[in-house]
Amino acid sequence: MKLRTGLVLALILVLGATGYFLVRSAEDRVTANMLSRVERFAIPLKWQVEDETVRPERFLCLDTNPPQLLPAMERRQRAHRRRSRGGCLKGWL
Repeated sequence: MKLRTGLVLALILVLGATGYFLVRSAEDRVTANMLSRVERFAIPLKWQVEDETVRPERFLCLDTNPPQLLPAMERRQRAHRRRSRGGCLKGWL
């Protein structure tokens, strides 16, 4: 009886680890696909990247906020040309 219980627990452990790695590889593929699409955006070469944050997809997440489960990328860049306040408001006034 102890042998059977040990085998069942070992099987559950192996299946759980296999499932974890399968889900993790699928999440990594989705994140890599999203990043390859983001790299296609035409950004001027003069702009310097200040900050880049990549949040991968999280299928196994105990969060109640669904947008936290989706892959996301945030990139902040510094443009060399500054606009004056009057120039920005010209079209709105």
